Amino acid sequence: MLGDPQDSIPATALTLVKAEIDKMKSIVDKMYHIARQHMTDEHSSKADVLAKLRDYEQITDNIQKEIMLYLVKLQQRRLTEEQSMESQAFMQIADELESIADYIEKVVFYSTKNKPQELFINEAKDDFFKFFDLVESYYHEVAGCISSTQRIDLNHINRKAEQLRLTAEDIRERHLIRVAAGDYAPLTALTYSDMIVALRKIRSHTKHLADAYIKIQD
Repeated sequence: MLGDPQDSIPATALTLVKAEIDKMKSIVDKMYHIARQHMTDEHSSKADVLAKLRDYEQITDNIQKEIMLYLVKLQQRRLTEEQSMESQAFMQIADELESIADYIEKVVFYSTKNKPQELFINEAKDDFFKFFDLVESYYHEVAGCISSTQRIDLNHINRKAEQLRLTAEDIRERHLIRVAAGDYAPLTALTYSDMIVALRKIRSHTKHLADAYIKIQD
């Protein structure tokens, strides 16, 4: 619990917020680990996995709201320009982490609508897991820099974001070809598409995560 920002000097208050953001990042990491285990284990319990992910997602939602309220109160105090920018950046970082947690839960939820053999047909399985791995790696690169306060090369991050966008477009085109060929039942095709869209959303929110952090990195 962050408590009342009036009880701390602004520098200490912002340090407390950074600790909560690190906690959010740790939870999102756990969600990714659980999602990966579920997606690669045909015998995992759908109900148990979803329940655990929804619990974690709710925790990130609660932390994000607490950070937001805390920082709104903190901004009513006299802050330096640097502290004000850090406060605004932390608001956005918390918001983006909560959104990423939400879409990780969505990917797994969508995957439970169909049997794996119906959802991952031929090359569709390779396409999905390749994109899943690339988006996860992108997230860990950006979130890891924020957690350890390392510098982010925004040009590098932007290039990766564009590469991921193009990869998603290629997957979409191949998926449409498979659908047109009758490889997928209509509802299953929609589920697969929803999963790819959720990964694209994670890619976008990770990019926004980097954009927020770049404003305050040393």
